Amino acid sequence: MRRLGRTAMVVCSTMLAVGCSDAGTAPENGEATILGRVEETVTPPGTMMAPAAVSAAAQTVFVAEVQSDGSLAQVAEGTVEADGSFQVVGVPSGRENLVVVARDETLADVGRVLVHERTAADASISVAPIDVSTTLEARVFSEARASGGPPSSAEVTLFVHASPDTPPGIVAASEVQAASSGVVAAGQTLTSVFDETGASLDAAARAELLTSAAVAFADARYAGTSQAVAEDALLEDALDGFVGAGPSLEAMVQATAAGATIMDASLVGQSTYRGEHVTEAVRLNLRARRRLAAELTGSAEGPVASHDLYVLGIVEGGVMAASTAAEIGAALEAGVAASLGEVLQATVDLLTPDADALLVLEVETLATEAAQEADLPARLAAATTAQEAAAAVASYRTDVRAAVEAMVTASGSEAVDVDALTSVFIAAYGGPAIH
Repeated sequence: MRRLGRTAMVVCSTMLAVGCSDAGTAPENGEATILGRVEETVTPPGTMMAPAAVSAAAQTVFVAEVQSDGSLAQVAEGTVEADGSFQVVGVPSGRENLVVVARDETLADVGRVLVHERTAADASISVAPIDVSTTLEARVFSEARASGGPPSSAEVTLFVHASPDTPPGIVAASEVQAASSGVVAAGQTLTSVFDETGASLDAAARAELLTSAAVAFADARYAGTSQAVAEDALLEDALDGFVGAGPSLEAMVQATAAGATIMDASLVGQSTYRGEHVTEAVRLNLRARRRLAAELTGSAEGPVASHDLYVLGIVEGGVMAASTAAEIGAALEAGVAASLGEVLQATVDLLTPDADALLVLEVETLATEAAQEADLPARLAAATTAQEAAAAVASYRTDVRAAVEAMVTASGSEAVDVDALTSVFIAAYGGPAIH
């Protein structure tokens, strides 16, 4: 439901012994201030209140710490102005795992947003506008905490996504539980596959790397940047952070493909909104593949890498236009089909510019075999756990390189680097398997 007009009011919670704060009051005693606004209120399906008793307008907000069992411990409170803005002062410093909860005049929870920064004395922290996507993120984070899952609030924001026109049903308890299971499974898979590829990057390390990206995302959204543009920047910032910590782009391709695959597998039969839930995980993989290909466009293998970039751009557009997991899977499969035509022909042209027909035929056959080895979705198709995904990629790079080397050797080319062309094939075919 979209926000309606409202009358500002202050509601004090005597049970929680939290004092009220006027929106315009400056913080005292070195406490922090949190700034934000409500763009859309979301009354989750299944609320115990009668529809007539639930207001669409947010009247107050409170800031709370998400406890290890998923419950909320309120630490401060404020009012929502007529334009939807709010300013919560008096937030104690040194707090983390915070969430802002919007309430209507009946004190019903009508929206949430995560606070990714640790509060500090005299700090002013902006959060993303409260809408269906931020509400989903915040509820998923609470559920993940309750289940003992390791994903940080930043990792939740990276993976969880709801389009502006997504129905409120996506924040129903069953959907939140499904999405939380998916995010936790994706995080476990990233850890396992990074370990398998020799790039140790556990949940704690990723949380530290992703926090600045999530904070930048929140700042951009607060400043008026659209969700789509802010999410694009978040994906790129996340890749910068991961790669800067040590993993190669090839390792990123494998880890993100496996993470998206296992996330989707955990959602099968559990979620009506699989397409929404898995979108960002798939896009993170596509961005890693595009970046890997882009690094090679100026090399001798550049003509093939350029075809990679072209196809991957089309595939991401198809993923963004998709509304179901089946449509995302179809977009990815169409990308593989396009790569088989575009990339293989460019590879053969690169390796056999003046060769006779028999050699061209031999290289074409070997190129097809290399593509089959590089087909990561085929390896991941049966994986449903982090451990199975890690086992599926264990020999991936080695096998792809061996097939590419056989192809290059047969061609007699001395100008093409085997490792670079291996990277091109991994970029082309290193995607997730959508069940």
